[in-house]
Amino acid sequence: MPLCRPMLAAAISFALPSSRLSSLRPRTTCVRLSLEELDEYEMRATAGIWALSLDLDDGLRELVCNVNSDGSLSTDADASRGKGWERWEASADQETGKLNVNARLGPWMLNGRGDRMDGSLRCRSISGSVLEGGDDPVCVGGFTMSLRVPVADDDELSQLESKHQAKLDSRPAPPPRFRRGIFCGAWKLLIAFDSSEATMPSVFRVTLTDDFKFSSTPAEAEGTILGGSWGSWDSSLPRDAKPQTRPCLESLGTHFFLKVERDRSTSTLRGLANLPVHESFSLWGKPTLSSREAELLARTASGGSSDLVSGYCYFDGLDREWFQCGRFQLARDMMDDGDDGDDGDDGDA
Repeated sequence: MPLCRPMLAAAISFALPSSRLSSLRPRTTCVRLSLEELDEYEMRATAGIWALSLDLDDGLRELVCNVNSDGSLSTDADASRGKGWERWEASADQETGKLNVNARLGPWMLNGRGDRMDGSLRCRSISGSVLEGGDDPVCVGGFTMSLRVPVADDDELSQLESKHQAKLDSRPAPPPRFRRGIFCGAWKLLIAFDSSEATMPSVFRVTLTDDFKFSSTPAEAEGTILGGSWGSWDSSLPRDAKPQTRPCLESLGTHFFLKVERDRSTSTLRGLANLPVHESFSLWGKPTLSSREAELLARTASGGSSDLVSGYCYFDGLDREWFQCGRFQLARDMMDDGDDGDDGDDGDA
């Protein structure tokens, strides 16, 4: 469907981002995990000769494992399948020093956890469960591992830690993210469709509730109601990340969306809530920041706050193909907090 040029009034200023959203498809907000795969310096610091004790259903087994920095694993066990098959991998929480380790050893899969020494990349003990079976693995016991001879001595370990820290310091800063709960409350919503014959954008006063629904105030919309659902998502997460099962107000996101639903809005011959549309549509945008301090706060683990969201309107076509149909701006309704005080001042005057 060909797109028309936007017909916006010069009197209305939209603070729109310079580029389109990175993805037009809605994406489920995911829980951000602090665990990261080990880099080459962490792998080297973890490698060495480990004593492995398997407490299986059929008895105890004591093994010696060579944990190599390239991810390979060798052992004196008869069940070993040979070079290239035995592997290990791990991920770490850079803040707490927690280490998650997965290893494939013959017919067994080892899933364990360990703690690094304070301020160090080295972990000396790992414990966890032993699984057996391919398609439907079952737990057949537990295991413990103790580091006997590390590959890197103390001097090399110090160098590895310095290089690892330098690599962390050189990484780009995380994108600004915002906690979902900060969007609850009263807002002013401006919508301008590309094909609209109106000279001014439509304005609604909407309230975003903590159950992720929104609705406009009928009095402000001349008896019409615009309603639907809202939420946020994190564009910095990988597409294959595990989705969050339930929405949470504490979740962080880089982008914001509104889903205008036909069943939750009034409909007339003109359209939904007097808008020139007769079907549900979506608003996808990005919160903006008012100062450097606000940007720094939004890049922290706690997330930031925003009083303005700008973006585009989209229709869902056939085969889940989205196409742009207009623009929108969502501004926090400051009058909601200052009505009482302002009225008192006017009365005194």
